[in-house]
Amino acid sequence: MFGLGTRMRWFKALPSLPPGVRVYAMSDIHGRCDLFEANLERIVRLEALDPAPSPYLILLGDLIDRGPASAMLVDLLCRYGDRIDRIVLLPLLGNHEDLFLDFMAGQGAPTRLWLENGGIETLASYGILNVDPAAEDLGPLWDAAHAAVPSEHVAFLRDRPLFTVLGSYLFVHAGVRPGVALEDQTRHDLLWIRDEFLNHDEPFEHFVIHGHTPTRRPDFRRNRINIDTLAVLSGRLTCLLLEEDKVRVF
Repeated sequence: MFGLGTRMRWFKALPSLPPGVRVYAMSDIHGRCDLFEANLERIVRLEALDPAPSPYLILLGDLIDRGPASAMLVDLLCRYGDRIDRIVLLPLLGNHEDLFLDFMAGQGAPTRLWLENGGIETLASYGILNVDPAAEDLGPLWDAAHAAVPSEHVAFLRDRPLFTVLGSYLFVHAGVRPGVALEDQTRHDLLWIRDEFLNHDEPFEHFVIHGHTPTRRPDFRRNRINIDTLAVLSGRLTCLLLEEDKVRVF
């Protein structure tokens, strides 16, 4: 089932999880509910065969936009709540959810940016078709969205945390600004940062598991792992498995 098994011997202090904790992580699902469900089936099967005392499934943001089934995915996650069987489910916020929430809150400035970066596909998944992002008046679109998108979906996305820490690992959508303590990181950096984070090759406060920047295959670095493998186009939704000081992907 698994490939690319490795121990991260090149990290100064080997990143690890507490004994008994197993983490499955996925990022940038972008409305590919089919790929998510296929990975989830594998996870549930593994947990049935080899149960961990404390399993987690962490989704690193960008659940929605671009793909065909954003509404279906959000609805599925809402129905699961905080657990799938024994597995703790923890979806985090991504920049695409942040743009969607700004749109739903009536904050007009980011609306066209969101529509041009996958928002049209998300609205289509809720039955709102023929959206013109260049329309001068987007008020009718906002009204249609409020009629079509369940309030539970909006509340679910609004309540997503920006990050979580388990053991030596930080799980976050985009990354962190080097040299800034975790508690002082800005929302914008956690959701949007790229170059300053990606080009930094010294250890961070925590070993970072992230997505946000597409890569052809999981990108293992001395201070981070990027698992955004552009699922919406490639059809490959990477799932990272972490346990004690080991890491695998499938």
